[in-house]
Amino acid sequence: MNQNKILQKDSSNISISLVNMLYNFQLMNFAKEDGVAAYGVIMYVQFIFIAIYIGYIIGAAPIVGYNYGAANREELQNVFKKSVILMSSSGLILTVLALVLAPLLAHIFVGYDQELCDLTTKAFRLFAPTFLLAGLNIFSSGFFTALNNGLVSAIISFLRTLVFQLIAVLLFPSIIGGDSIWWSVAVAEAVSTMVGLGALKYFILKVDPRKTMLFDPKESIDFNGNTGPFIQYTHARIKSILRKADEQGISHSAASVKADSALSAKEIRIIKILNTFPAKVAEAGAAHSPALIANYAYELAKEFNQYYHDTPILREEN
Repeated sequence: MNQNKILQKDSSNISISLVNMLYNFQLMNFAKEDGVAAYGVIMYVQFIFIAIYIGYIIGAAPIVGYNYGAANREELQNVFKKSVILMSSSGLILTVLALVLAPLLAHIFVGYDQELCDLTTKAFRLFAPTFLLAGLNIFSSGFFTALNNGLVSAIISFLRTLVFQLIAVLLFPSIIGGDSIWWSVAVAEAVSTMVGLGALKYFILKVDPRKTMLFDPKESIDFNGNTGPFIQYTHARIKSILRKADEQGISHSAASVKADSALSAKEIRIIKILNTFPAKVAEAGAAHSPALIANYAYELAKEFNQYYHDTPILREEN
């Protein structure tokens, strides 16, 4: 086993151990001993379901690595698209199976206790949506491993199995209620999917189809460069500003803008970039180049972040 795979495996094992400890702690608070027992059953079944995804990426990794080494951009995109479709469809199938087979699986493990069996059935059905996106996240992490970058793969795995799950498991039961602990993993998988697939998809799209793709795995998840996560982060920042504006009673509709408002050079620059969007879409369509849209989004995000850094938006008088 090479260093990349060891790094990825170790980070996953550490993350799973810590999350399991926290889950057991939270379950003792909200569901007592039966909750811990039900969680154990769910974990056993999950390992069986997840093995399907792991087997796929093990088989696909040599294909990804070969086409990356051969600079075969078209085939790499083809593998990516087909894998996303396959992982999505298999995720839907496994989710349906989990919902349908929950009573049977619960009975196999804890059929000796009807109350525990009912709790396990309910918990497994709430947990089932996790399988919708787990395959996509395992594929994203494995894709980076196939590109011989275990560090980035480990980071994605670490975010998915530890950071996002810790946040969900700690917050949801306290805010929403005890049952939310069962679908907190699904929420963590959803956030991981947006980060992992966003990084991969954007990196592929931002390169002009007529040019050779030079893939830098470290760059593709950088939160400060021409990457998918950087644009996602900017979007989240804008949504946060709008939410805080609403909370403070600050209107941000177009009708509330005064016609004689003085605009700074940066504000004018952002408005001009926004105004070019329809033309940029038409240009991308005519050239069959989604890279034009991807790079437009990056330029807009970059301009906004520079403006945000220099301007206290919510404290401005106008």
